[in-house]
Amino acid sequence: EAQTCNDPNDSAQSLSDWTCTCAMPAVGSATAAAATCVLDECTQTCGSCASTTCSDATAAGGLQDCVDPVKTENSLNDWKCVCRLPSTGQELTGPKISCVLDECAINSCATCDKDRICDGAGQDCVDPVQTAISLSDWSCKCRTPETGELTTAVASCIVDECTYTCPTCANTTCSSAMPVAQTCDDPDKAADQLNNWVCVCAGEAKGTGHQAAATCVLDECIETCGSCAGTACSGHNQTCTDDNTGELETKDWRCDCKLPAVGTGPAATADCKIDECTSTEPLCTTCAKSICSDAHQNCEE
Repeated sequence: EAQTCNDPNDSAQSLSDWTCTCAMPAVGSATAAAATCVLDECTQTCGSCASTTCSDATAAGGLQDCVDPVKTENSLNDWKCVCRLPSTGQELTGPKISCVLDECAINSCATCDKDRICDGAGQDCVDPVQTAISLSDWSCKCRTPETGELTTAVASCIVDECTYTCPTCANTTCSSAMPVAQTCDDPDKAADQLNNWVCVCAGEAKGTGHQAAATCVLDECIETCGSCAGTACSGHNQTCTDDNTGELETKDWRCDCKLPAVGTGPAATADCKIDECTSTEPLCTTCAKSICSDAHQNCEE
């Protein structure tokens, strides 16, 4: 670009004091010679200059610097954004760049896992947002089949042997139990507490199987359920008996009268009776027994 000449003192006694000044937006001046003009597209304002492209690059990871490798009027549009260390980046279209700071992989940042505490504990380090504007968000994550995750610290890992597939896990042992699927329970999920899961019977049936399907029992005389005896027997001083306590065998209980009364009620209160003429039950203190027959008389009740 043409430069501007300026003579600050045009008297005959003041010679060789003229200067050349660079045309805007370049800067520079020289006395009695052409100026060396500098156009830093990172710091100056011009049509081709960076302006705030790099400094406002938060959407691309933030903390970027502008670099103009050749600061002359004849070398325009050669500036670029570079990531500020320890971030690294890959240039995008034009001068913009996407910066990455993986706190799990870099050693040179204050917030990074530079001591590799995750790997040392047999865990994986995960940085969900790998930018310089999202720091201290990495976490240690337990490796399968263990579960657990903790931000910027070693996680407490657990193994739920009921939900994962592993050599010591329940897998489908409980869920495929016959004739009714059972529930799996792992009472202690610590990673060093294995083979402690149990199968638990479903519904009103009772039973627990240690590392195996449970044998499920539904005693309708003692449990509380829709088909159970409840107080049908006990409320009438009768004995309840459930001969088949299979979990699908319901309404097969009965009430039995207590001696000297006799009678049975299938899944219901029994109708208890005492025939004082025919009963020989020792507990019947009011029965005739042999009183009438010994007198050659008939007994009637």
